[in-house]
Amino acid sequence: LWIGRGWLTKWLAFLLAVVHLGPVAWTWMPGPIAPAPAAPVRVMTVNLLSSNTATAAVVAWIRSEQPDVISVQEVSPAWAAALNEALAESHPHRLVQPSTDNFGIAVYSRRPLAEARSDLLGGPVPSVIARVEAGDGATARSLLVIATHPPPPMSAQYADWHDRQTAALADLVAASRDPVVLLGDLNATPGSAAHRYLLAAGLRDTRQGHGWQPTWPASLGWAGIPIDHILVSPTVACPRRSLSPDLGSDHRGVVADLRIP
Repeated sequence: LWIGRGWLTKWLAFLLAVVHLGPVAWTWMPGPIAPAPAAPVRVMTVNLLSSNTATAAVVAWIRSEQPDVISVQEVSPAWAAALNEALAESHPHRLVQPSTDNFGIAVYSRRPLAEARSDLLGGPVPSVIARVEAGDGATARSLLVIATHPPPPMSAQYADWHDRQTAALADLVAASRDPVVLLGDLNATPGSAAHRYLLAAGLRDTRQGHGWQPTWPASLGWAGIPIDHILVSPTVACPRRSLSPDLGSDHRGVVADLRIP
């Protein structure tokens, strides 16, 4: 429209750009400042793509970032075997639920996972819920970790499952007495009903202060959309957040440094 001949089309292009910039601009606004003292924890999430065979790329990225807690989705039996071996020493604490469909899920952790369980959360696919201690000594804090992968709302049935799982996730967040980190491929874009529902339940998007950071499809780069999320309790600061390089998946992974007050 901007290269159209008339000023009317140019003004229309400008107004459309402004309208679309509004829902995006907040991601560059500063987020909460890390409190002192605070318990540090580095978390990571990545949708592996069940058919992906680039195991070495995924493991190399994990080792380069050295996260404390890792959430992985689309964990096939082959992926589970590969990651169990590669992370045996660095992340000995885990709950792994592999599957032959696209909804296998796992959490790997450097620190012990307390009360770890797999939960369907009102739908057909599992999520992993656990508590992990962030920080040491006087700054140690208990953190509720929720790793999830709701079905994509691509049909009436899938949309219903997606809504049920989102509602159950919101209930978990609202009931938690500890700070929460919810991470995974949520199959929900910012501004969608599901995303707004989770924020209303008491979460904050860690992209605030770090930009749009689209994750899918990975091949589109900056023109993609963010559907892989790390959402946290409002008091949790996130001084660093970045995306993975190409890992052979159709998703980019996300890693975030959190500070728990």
